[in-house]
Amino acid sequence: MKKELVRYYNDMNTMKYVNFTQTDFDFFMAICSQVKNQNDKLVVLDYEYLMELTKWNKEKGLRRFNEQLISMSRKAASLSVVRRDGSGFQLFTLFAKFVGDTENKKLYVQVNTEFTYFLNNLQRNFTSFELEEYVGLNGKYPKMLYSQIKQRYNLRGKFWKIGVSELRELFVIPKSVETKKIYHLIIKPALDAVKTCRGMENLHLDILKDCKPGSPVKAYLFTWGDSSKVSDCLDNSNEGENPEDFFVIPECAYEIPFS
Repeated sequence: MKKELVRYYNDMNTMKYVNFTQTDFDFFMAICSQVKNQNDKLVVLDYEYLMELTKWNKEKGLRRFNEQLISMSRKAASLSVVRRDGSGFQLFTLFAKFVGDTENKKLYVQVNTEFTYFLNNLQRNFTSFELEEYVGLNGKYPKMLYSQIKQRYNLRGKFWKIGVSELRELFVIPKSVETKKIYHLIIKPALDAVKTCRGMENLHLDILKDCKPGSPVKAYLFTWGDSSKVSDCLDNSNEGENPEDFFVIPECAYEIPFS
């Protein structure tokens, strides 16, 4: 199997993938890798190759495979994009046509004309990674963290800082998960998984805490490459980042590093 590359406009990383499972993500990204740079042309995908791309267990049978495609497409149909100026949001269906032919084992996919820019003619503000590495990550949260890091991987500032509430919304973390448990249940397992990927060995996390009573967690700071000092990241802005994503850390806040 040749190495397939996933490449899409960064706005796809802001979408809320509600109820997406690990397998949903694998199928979604695999299909995106096949329809990129095809504009709104009808693309025919072979079931066998799609199974290979997603490492689908063929012992589950063709019926389960079709059910997975249907389940993923329904969830993808509910995705929304928040406009950068904060003026509103837009619901959309990325795929104008999504038809499975069980008899001939073919999937027919056509990207909605209005959203071809997500996957075509990308010159800047895009995320790119190898599909095989992505599929190899076990769990939906490692895949979500991986995508966020890849978006910023080659930018001048080697860091990503995100507040607790923003992370909850972006990763669609259930309200039943207490903030104090997010690190142990979600972030640490995701961090450990992503660090096994090529070039991610130096990925590091600092937890930024507030000076309020109880020292609540304020934000999470991920760094990689040569940007290993927390102070360097807090003093410099990151090219391509939205300033609204950054937080003013009180002088009395402190950092707890985890390796």
